[in-house]
Amino acid sequence: MKKENEKRKKADPDPKAEYPTPYWTEIVRIMSTQKAVTSEAVNAMGEKVEMRICSTPTEQAADIYSMLNYKKMPFRKIKICRTQSP
Repeated sequence: MKKENEKRKKADPDPKAEYPTPYWTEIVRIMSTQKAVTSEAVNAMGEKVEMRICSTPTEQAADIYSMLNYKKMPFRKIKICRTQSP
């Protein structure tokens, strides 16, 4: 029981002790630095190709993700090929 409490204390530090509480506008500004882009094109075989790319987060955004226990990047690169209907 004692070991579990020690692990919990190490895993969940007090956020108020380490970070000041920013205003919501500041959080939005920090998180808006990460972008996701979707591109569509038709290749030589007539297939519709969609590519989704996500940028790497800044250090401040990565800190916010870690405090919320979210993945830092929702995806790296996704490529989808489909045949186009006439």
